[in-house]
Amino acid sequence: MREKRMHREIKKILSKKYVRLIVILLCGFAILLGWIGGVTQATYYEDNNIVSRGRKAVINTIELYGSVGELSDKRVSEILLDYQMLVKKEGKAKALQEMGEVKLVVLMYLSKIYFPEDFFNQEGLANINIEDTKPFSEARVEAILNKFRREYGNSEGTEAAIQKCAVATQKPVQFAWRSPWATYFRIVSVLAILTALAAIIIGTDTFAYEKTQKMDLLLTGLDCRGTVHLLIQQMMGVVTFLTAFWGGIVLLFTIAFWQLVPLPALGSSIQLIYPLSIYSGTVKSGWVIFLFLSWFCILTTGLIAVAINHCIQNGIGAFGITFAVTILPLAMEFVRGIPLGVRSLVEIQPLAMLWAEKLFSSFVLYRIGNHCCNSVEMGLMWNVVLLTILFLVLMGRIFRRTLKRGY
Repeated sequence: MREKRMHREIKKILSKKYVRLIVILLCGFAILLGWIGGVTQATYYEDNNIVSRGRKAVINTIELYGSVGELSDKRVSEILLDYQMLVKKEGKAKALQEMGEVKLVVLMYLSKIYFPEDFFNQEGLANINIEDTKPFSEARVEAILNKFRREYGNSEGTEAAIQKCAVATQKPVQFAWRSPWATYFRIVSVLAILTALAAIIIGTDTFAYEKTQKMDLLLTGLDCRGTVHLLIQQMMGVVTFLTAFWGGIVLLFTIAFWQLVPLPALGSSIQLIYPLSIYSGTVKSGWVIFLFLSWFCILTTGLIAVAINHCIQNGIGAFGITFAVTILPLAMEFVRGIPLGVRSLVEIQPLAMLWAEKLFSSFVLYRIGNHCCNSVEMGLMWNVVLLTILFLVLMGRIFRRTLKRGY
């Protein structure tokens, strides 16, 4: 019986032409972006000449980058010393050519640690005094603290917590071809944001079917139990639809991308992709966490729209209010000198958590008692709190309405 009701709710959502159009467009867009993302990675060069294309090129590139090994303090010193010797012997321009593509990418990665404000500080790397400079692992912790100070100013308590998190990620990074993962996360972030916007549109039109079929007049006569039952049905219908929708988009994109580019280095730390991240996890765990968190944030966004629509019974008005509640706070991100407390609230809003690079590069921490939470942990808890508040507000509204009617 429940399955039939759920099927009926999903059928009501898909009965709208614009919903079917959104599904087709976003699924097609996911496949297209997966193919484009894969094609841009699937070319293998030697001496600036194309040697192979497609999956063979990808396998060659993965093997080539895998030869670098772990970026331990000793290995980093060796790479920097080789580069500096080549600079003295051949000059800067020739040295980069002699180092080769892979070592050049490693140097760019090291530059993000030693000179985080520059895209690639070739001059700085050539002049580093290896004996007097901090080891690479310590330099990365220092770079994290310096970036935190630049963005948030001096905050001794928070800085100590940041340092503790940074020290926990000091283990050597298993270097690998990081470009496919950076591309994957970037595109999935775009798809997640588009799906969340679609969830707002669909959620604010939840009751349109009843109004179109003139059923809203009958629904107003339901008692409290019937109204609650209807609301739960509709919310579960939206949850099921959005779950299938987001799962389908991720699956289509991943298949299209993976056909050309098998994603490497699942066991490497997340610092391979985001060098100054304070998250102590692997690429694989970061991948799973981000996909789950994206799904949860999309559901929260859609259900906020459903709740607002249920309260005001007006699609356009509900869309405007949902837009203001979920999207406008993100504008605070672009305000300079914003207090850390305000930024902390902005960063755990559902839509704010859908950009992977920003999420894993965040320095915002939240203290609950003696425990310190990062943005991912706090974001999950905050979304649960939001959903609970929404449900309680709706239940209170339903009870007040039924009491007025005398049920």
